[in-house]
Amino acid sequence: MPPTVKPTAPNAPVTFLRHAHWPAIGVAIAAAVILTALSPTVWVVLLTDGVYVLALVAAACGWGAWPAVWLGFARRSVLQQVCIAAAVGLGLLALIALALGAAGVLTPPAAWLLVALGCAFGMVRVYAAQRSVRCPRAAPSAPGAGEPARRAALVLLLPLAVPLAIAVFGACLPPGILWNAEARGYDVLEYHLQVPREYFDAGRIHFLPHNVYASFPQQVETLCLLLMYLAGTPLAAAIPAQLLHLTLGILAVAALAAWSPDGWARRIVVLTAASAPWLAYLGCLAYVELGMLFFGAVAAGLVLDVVHSSRECAEPTVELKADRTRKPAHWRICLAAGVCAGLAGGCKYIALALVAANLAVLLTCVPRGSLGARLQRLGLFAAGVVVAFGPWLVRNVAFTGNPIYPFAYEWFGGKSWSMEQDEQWARGHRLPPDRDSLVDRAGVAWNEIVRSGMFGPALVILALLGVLRGQRAAVAMLGLWSILILLVWAGLTHMPGRFVVPIVIPLALLAGHGLGPTHRRAPSRSPGAPDNIPLPPREGAASDVIPHPPREGAGGGSNPRPSDPHSSLARKGGRVLMGGLTLLLSCIAFAGATANGLTLVRLLRQENRAWASYGVPLRTLVGATEGYARYQPLNNVLPPAGRAWLIGEARAFYLPSQAHYTVVFSRDPWLEFAGTATPTESVAWLRTQNVAHVVFSWPEIERLKRSYGFPAWVTPQWAQSLVPAGLARLDTGDDTPGGEIAVYEVLSR
Repeated sequence: MPPTVKPTAPNAPVTFLRHAHWPAIGVAIAAAVILTALSPTVWVVLLTDGVYVLALVAAACGWGAWPAVWLGFARRSVLQQVCIAAAVGLGLLALIALALGAAGVLTPPAAWLLVALGCAFGMVRVYAAQRSVRCPRAAPSAPGAGEPARRAALVLLLPLAVPLAIAVFGACLPPGILWNAEARGYDVLEYHLQVPREYFDAGRIHFLPHNVYASFPQQVETLCLLLMYLAGTPLAAAIPAQLLHLTLGILAVAALAAWSPDGWARRIVVLTAASAPWLAYLGCLAYVELGMLFFGAVAAGLVLDVVHSSRECAEPTVELKADRTRKPAHWRICLAAGVCAGLAGGCKYIALALVAANLAVLLTCVPRGSLGARLQRLGLFAAGVVVAFGPWLVRNVAFTGNPIYPFAYEWFGGKSWSMEQDEQWARGHRLPPDRDSLVDRAGVAWNEIVRSGMFGPALVILALLGVLRGQRAAVAMLGLWSILILLVWAGLTHMPGRFVVPIVIPLALLAGHGLGPTHRRAPSRSPGAPDNIPLPPREGAASDVIPHPPREGAGGGSNPRPSDPHSSLARKGGRVLMGGLTLLLSCIAFAGATANGLTLVRLLRQENRAWASYGVPLRTLVGATEGYARYQPLNNVLPPAGRAWLIGEARAFYLPSQAHYTVVFSRDPWLEFAGTATPTESVAWLRTQNVAHVVFSWPEIERLKRSYGFPAWVTPQWAQSLVPAGLARLDTGDDTPGGEIAVYEVLSR
């Protein structure tokens, strides 16, 4: 719900920088100091690569600004308007780029035109808002008023400088550097950046039979493709792609703040959410989880609005003059929530269950209303999900014949897929049979959420306190959503920790409820206040007025009721108790954020020691994407020309575009043929494909055999049997000790 503000003169200018912003500025300054200590080169990267991200996000806000107005959010707080506009705009940009890319007309000029148009739309919206929406601002306070509270807020938020600095520093490193637990960003080099790179090289978005992950929803990857066109090359867009993912995490925290009550509750929400180590940890990588988190946070905030509105409708409220059509649970809120939930699903398939389906259930069951009203909310929400997620279904139908490829193969089938691959996928994405019991899954959940330290114990503790003290309907929604997220994560996935990151949204919002009810009732008058309080006017409408019934003793010759000393004492005691509770919750949040920062520092030190052992500390790798690409062993072994066929290795982002790879769940056409062919026929097949070199990555092949599955007959002995048929092994030198990577040249007849 839009926050209530104090009225001032109708023509008072809007102040964008206020005293309340200084704590955030202080955190940014502290993070800048830490960044400079880590590596001054970071600033060069931010001033160059960061420009592309800034342009893209600004354009997204412009593209989404007017749809946000048409959806009826022009009267929201500035922060809520920015979050809604950014969410809708990023979705629009990705879908426009998808359409242009599929048509083969996405080019650098087209990408820059999209950015220019978005920025122009945004500037027009700001100009129109300044002219027609005279937003009132808080009355100026006396010099020094609230200064102790601002200083306390700065101290409370100061631990956020550590995760912010580490996340920015890590995002300025080339992909593939961080983290060891994520196999040095294996998924980034295999498909998050590799798939957009293949689209860029081909000049169009098309089906990739050798990479099943290319058929996943690509909301964030398509934005990375736009960055490649803006920056000029895929390598030049690698670090901007990581900075974009980090920016989505920052926007997610901003969305949580936008739908939290102002004051100490909002600061606790920001501190617990932003300090969760997963956010900074993932923000360093060109993943998609933080995009899912951002869109999910906006969707959750809008659903919370419906929950609060339905509660206020069931209680006596005042009537809004000249705004009788403004219903608390307006259809536009439900539709917008569905759109944002669908955009979350566009980042990752699992978000359809974690965010869209769960919020649909909660939106139907938690807010009050008749059965018809509940079904109407559900229908509008579902329509928004379909509008936002539908284009990815259409793309998959056009490319593969299966809208949710590669899933539901037994129902829809799918191009370049089989029942055997479907079973292999299922085996590879569930826990081993000896660890797949209910007790084992509960143990995994405990380890990932509590013991790992990647969420932080303070987040869970404060959320539990919020359950005890929060407003009933909001607590029911957020608490049930947390449980549903856990159930979906434990029941439908192999339970990697980063898949459950959306649980940060309900837990952080619950943490803000620890200071008491947060729903907004009708404002009450203080003694001597006027009967009519002007609200911010709508565009082209007169000011709304909340008429209050006359109170006893407020005019008409009545005398005011004398104050009760006992009630005054009770009020003072309540303020003391509330102050003590605020101090307690702030201390828990501060201690938790500090511990989370230490966790990130420890992880970064481990990475730095690993790279320093090779003589290249992390600070020397900042911005060195081109140099890191040249460092790749295969780039030193393979000739600059000629097509290479990779077996086992799928991290192809840094390799020449003519290198062919196949992810483990897709089928390598050469291996499919060679499985029943003679060595001579196998080598002859390579010649028909103009393959000049074959590369066997034996450590990767053995890992895949132990985990996801790989043809057992692909061994060094089989590869050696191809030598008499026309392969010649090359000397790989010292870059690949122990024959870990074997490179063979395909000889001509």
